[in-house]
Amino acid sequence: MEEGTLIAVISILASAIVAFGSLVIGPYVQERLRMESEKKTNRLKKEEELYNILLKDIEAFYEASKGHEGIKEKRQEFVEAYRLLWLYATDEIIQG
Repeated sequence: MEEGTLIAVISILASAIVAFGSLVIGPYVQERLRMESEKKTNRLKKEEELYNILLKDIEAFYEASKGHEGIKEKRQEFVEAYRLLWLYATDEIIQG
């Protein structure tokens, strides 16, 4: 077999391997990226949920002097949200 023909065959085989690899690996990579994006979105939603609880229930510490009902429950919800916050928030946010 001539050198030019051998190079052409190798080139065709390499192209076929790359194309096949793209067909096989491409969907896997795409699915992994989708899952990571979904995971990040869920984490951000949970973080936002906890922040909302903190902001809503922090007023329990101010309302205690006014004699409002349900202060104990609000304080407990605040403490629970703060306890879970480390799972989702950075250290700078928790320390702030």
